[in-house]
Amino acid sequence: MKRTKLYLFCGKGGVGKTTISSAFSISKALKGNKTLLISTDPAPSLSDLIDTEICNLTFIEIDPQKELENYIENAISFVKSNFNLEVFDKVEAFFRNMGSTPGAEEFALLERLSHLAFETFHNYNVVVIDTAPTGTTLQLLKNSLRAGEWLKELITQRKKAERLKSAAGEVFKEIPLQIENRLERLEKLSDLFISSGTFIPILLAEKLPIAETARLIKELESIGIQIDTLIVNRLLPENPADRFFQKRKHQERLYLEEIRRVFYPRRVITIPMKETDISSVKDLQDIAELLKDL
Repeated sequence: MKRTKLYLFCGKGGVGKTTISSAFSISKALKGNKTLLISTDPAPSLSDLIDTEICNLTFIEIDPQKELENYIENAISFVKSNFNLEVFDKVEAFFRNMGSTPGAEEFALLERLSHLAFETFHNYNVVVIDTAPTGTTLQLLKNSLRAGEWLKELITQRKKAERLKSAAGEVFKEIPLQIENRLERLEKLSDLFISSGTFIPILLAEKLPIAETARLIKELESIGIQIDTLIVNRLLPENPADRFFQKRKHQERLYLEEIRRVFYPRRVITIPMKETDISSVKDLQDIAELLKDL
């Protein structure tokens, strides 16, 4: 059975991840690959960008805040239905406060992605994830690895927890099974990220994106993810007539040289800036042509 190919586009906010990942997905779909495009970035809207139906392409938009709200409500509902009032009162406050906890949205996203990986990914030849900005992406990856170890420890404590069976009732039998199911999903997601995921950083030919991309690659490679290709987006035309843009182009060339030097021997793909906004599938198809060898 052919294994699903997973691509994750990452980088600083505002570098064009949604545009590039959408164009790349269209490129794959037009080649006959059944493609799933997932956006975990709350800012852009795929439904606005991809305004017509494309054969072989499905897209899903995940709102991190809504995922967190759903996660909290489902957890509260489970406790309310299966535990006594005293337990529920104590646990409800914990879950209500979870929304303001650092990393909570990333964990909720991780839960949704793990379900998709377990239930949906195998139906597609290609899965493309338009990630949130760099820091969020790294946190999500770290959580996926740490959560697996945490859940393993919970399962090893199963016998100890059996002592509480009389207080919790028969529902306790369901909890270890739920933990095991969640662990299985998270381990599959982690395996996809680490062993099967192709991470493609996107940056601009500017100082801050270069520095942030260098940090991103260093952290990804520290957990076993190799980066082979980078995309430099929105390059100015080669010979601008205006003096202002001539100076900008000169600076851009210097930064592009720096990118090729700093990230050597990785492949660098360049995408020129278009004269108008990217606002239609036709615009995306033009960019897709530049990504056809990915």
